[in-house]
Formats: sequence, structure tokens, C-alpha cells
Amino acid sequence: MLQFPLSLSPLVEAKANQFSKVRNENEAILLAGEFGITVYYLNFCSLKGLLLQANDKVIVGINKELPEVLRVKSILHEIGHYVLHDDNRFKPVFADWHTMFNREEREADYFAWCLMSEGLKEEYLSINQSLSPL
Repeated sequence: MLQFPLSLSPLVEAKANQFSKVRNENEAILLAGEFGITVYYLNFCSLKGLLLQANDKVIVGINKELPEVLRVKSILHEIGHYVLHDDNRFKPVFADWHTMFNREEREADYFAWCLMSEGLKEEYLSINQSLSPL
């Protein structure tokens, strides 16, 4: 099982527990819609997803080449930025690069993990056995 620092748990879990578990991509898109977030599928190289807020529009871009479970995780991760980091919106873009490991990225990953159904978690772990957690 994946391990997350205990310091991430209370705030992130409390926020994530306000929502139902997500079982598939359609449910992730519906959750994004509840926040007024529009999800677009794009061709990215190593980028999994990004959150962009401009004026009154919030957009999540997702790498359309990812397997479904990784697209779901990426959508939830970007929603995590939106929910958890509203005090940090002066940053125009949150990007989920594989080399970023700052606190906000770990929090967004944990938020996504907390929202994933047990079935999605199992699928995620099965295709990511050789990769670092989330």
C-alpha cells in the first residue's frame, strides 16, 4: 500500500471526505463540473495534467494518451489543487510534471488517492508497480 506523510492526512482527508468516491472517468469529469472546471484532453509529452485559471474560467488539461485510471487520477489531482490551494491562485498554472515533488503536488496526489474508489486504487497500483507512488 502507498504511504503518505502523516502531516498531509488531516487537512487533505477532511477536504476529500466531503465528496463521494470516484469510480470512473465520467464521475471524475462530473466532479470537476461541480466546481465549474472544464476538462480537455490534449496531446502532452511527459505532462499528465495541468490546471489553468484565467479570468472566470478554470480548465484542466489531461494527457489523452494516458490509460483511463491515470486520466482519472490526473483529473482528481488537478481538482485537488483547485480545492486545496485556493489561497495560492496567484500561480497561473499548476503542472503535474513527473519531476515535481513539492508539498502542493504531494497534497494534490493524496487528495486524488483519497477520492479514488478501492477498485481504481487497485487498478492504479497494478499498472504502477515499478513507478513511484502517485
